[in-house]
Amino acid sequence: MERAGGGLRAKDVCHALGLGIKPRNTEGAHAKLKRLVVRGILNEPEPGLFALVAKTVADQQH
Repeated sequence: MERAGGGLRAKDVCHALGLGIKPRNTEGAHAKLKRLVVRGILNEPEPGLFALVAKTVADQQH
């Protein structure tokens, strides 16, 4: 995710992790990525595109 810069789609995440890229694989990954958005670990700058949340200075000090 860090190297992608602008973010990755579920299919790209599956490919990077060596998982299958069939719909059943990407749909499961998509659901997990959405949960990470809800938890504040990822953001979704546009529908279906996931990226790490930018760390603030306060976050880096902890």
